[in-house]
Amino acid sequence: MNLKNLVQAQAGLINQRRDGSDTLCRQAYALLAESESQGFEDKELLKEAMRLFIQAIRQQRQNPEPYLGLIYLFFLIGEESQANLYLDIVFKLAPQHQEAMALKRFMQAKPPETEQILHLNWEGETLRPEKIFDKLELSLFYVLKDLRSQPLPIAGLNQSAKIAGYIQQIENWLSQFEAGLQQLDAIYDTSSLIRRLQPVEARLVLLKQIGANSETINTLAERLNTMLLKSRKLYQAIGSGQKADVENSLEVLLDDFDKNSQLLFELLDKCVELSEITRTYEALKAIIEQIYETIDA
Repeated sequence: MNLKNLVQAQAGLINQRRDGSDTLCRQAYALLAESESQGFEDKELLKEAMRLFIQAIRQQRQNPEPYLGLIYLFFLIGEESQANLYLDIVFKLAPQHQEAMALKRFMQAKPPETEQILHLNWEGETLRPEKIFDKLELSLFYVLKDLRSQPLPIAGLNQSAKIAGYIQQIENWLSQFEAGLQQLDAIYDTSSLIRRLQPVEARLVLLKQIGANSETINTLAERLNTMLLKSRKLYQAIGSGQKADVENSLEVLLDDFDKNSQLLFELLDKCVELSEITRTYEALKAIIEQIYETIDA
């Protein structure tokens, strides 16, 4: 028996298993990021991420990465006792594991307020690279946890300014976070931090969509109110002997009504809160019908 060949073959098998375990972890983290971006509403994504982490453990039980993934998963969804169980396992595998030690500090620390979480500033600070890394990791961890606890705002009337302010906070935080990453690029492997940014970036995309819907709602509300005033004036004008003028103006009003009705229905399909606008729409529709009935009488 060639012992050297046997050792090499065994080492190759271990590396192959480790590669497969890491691949499963990457897939699980992608699902976890997608689930986080949706506020963990899709439980199947969480179950699949958990299954992949467990499968990664079975392939290479000495690999701390899938255990760390499960720690993040359970801590982010509020299952801290389960997170601590897997944290203990990581310390048995690697007592000085830096990411696990950082996780333990985060889990034991009192979480700051949202305004403090999103305040990441490097002005006037001269930090060693390891301190920059720790600051980035701490900030990211709390941002992810805060996103978990904060439901997505609902697009609605007069909500766009509030949503725009939140978007600006997150964009400023991302800008400062990226500035911190640039200081570490030549020193540290920052791929794990970049990977964990996905839920924040996904939340930002959703917020921008909600903000755009809110802007559209504001515009629609203004148009409907303007048409409602015009329709009331037209109804009053019928009694003043201006029937021909009313009919011409009514055609223009109907064109606008049809266009904005389509916009209203599109927003309703997106499950947007539109109760106030819907009342205006129904009032406008009723007056237009009254105008027609009066003209035809």
